[in-house]
This record gives sequence, C-alpha cells and structure tokens, in this order.
Amino acid sequence: MGDMEDLLTADEAPPFEVVGARSDARGLLVCDHASNRIPVRLGDLGVDAHHLQEHIAWDIGAAQVTRYLAEWLGCPAVLSSYSRLVVDCNRYDHDPSAFPQVSDQVPVPGNRALSAAEKRRRLAAIHEPYHGKIAEMLGDDPGRVLFSIHTMTRRMRGGAERPQQVTVCWERDDRLAHPLLHMLRALGNVAVGDNDPYA
Repeated sequence: MGDMEDLLTADEAPPFEVVGARSDARGLLVCDHASNRIPVRLGDLGVDAHHLQEHIAWDIGAAQVTRYLAEWLGCPAVLSSYSRLVVDCNRYDHDPSAFPQVSDQVPVPGNRALSAAEKRRRLAAIHEPYHGKIAEMLGDDPGRVLFSIHTMTRRMRGGAERPQQVTVCWERDDRLAHPLLHMLRALGNVAVGDNDPYA
C-alpha cells in the first residue's frame, strides 16, 4: 500500500453526507462520529469486529439523533462517513489523538507508528473534506448557530458510572447554552450535565 495511493476506493462512501440542506436555515448540525466505517484499504485496523461496534469506533446513535433533529428543526446536517479510529474529525489535524493507538483500553494496531505521509493521506481523504464542507455551509454568517451532536457510553472501562443522560458542552458564549440547560432541567426527569463529563 503506497503512501500516495488514494485512501478511498471509487465505490466507497464519500467522506461526509449532507442531509436536509435548506439554505435559509439559521442552524447547522454536525456529527463527527456518525459512522464506524473503515476504508477497505485499511482492513479492520487490527481491531476485533465486536470492538468496532462499540463506542471506541463511533458515537452510537448519534447519526440517528442528528437526522431526527435536522428534520425536526428544519436545518441541514453534515455527518462524517468514517470511524474516528481512522481519523478523529473531532480533533485538530495536528493533534496526535486524531489517530488513537489505544481507545478505552483497546489497542488499535493499525494506528501504530503511522508515517507522516499516512496521516496526511487520511486527513486529505476524510478530515479535510468534512471540515471543508462545514466551513462552506457556515459561510461568513455570524448569526449561524452550530450544534455538534455526540453520544457517550455510560461507563468507560474501569471508570465510574456516568449519571448524565444529556450534556450541554459550551465555551465562552452562554446565550444558547444556559436557556437550553434550563429547558432540559425543567423536564424534571432528565439528568443534565453542564460541561460534564465533557467540556
């Protein structure tokens, strides 16, 4: 497998999928971990099949939630088509954790000792087109609202139980986060996290 060979074959899924593309919508949904798909040329990355169905490979249910919200809110969504084990679209391109060698105590042999060229190939095939599409759809409209949809496992291996049923992650600008937190807590029967367990 040469470093210069295209990562994705002609009959594989494109790096992202767009649904509900209404151009006048004020919101944009993104789903970085929508799929556990691995490009054919990478095999299974040395990871057992049952682990590829777990949260280490994708955010289970996040794609379905994103599609539902896109329809309900009447706004477009961009979903990544490949597993975060190939390249994590929720990481900067220079972040070593974009190519995890171990995830929740599960080794990922196919990510060991990756060359700079192989990292570049994965970024060019998946990460850059995905983020490029998001940037294109956001445009230069300062009023556009971006929601990133994720799910989390109730317990990491060896970790404590996570009581949160839904978490709002935000930074700096609380104009949307605080009303959303208030509305969720007002339901009364939902355990809501505020930047917890993730920020």
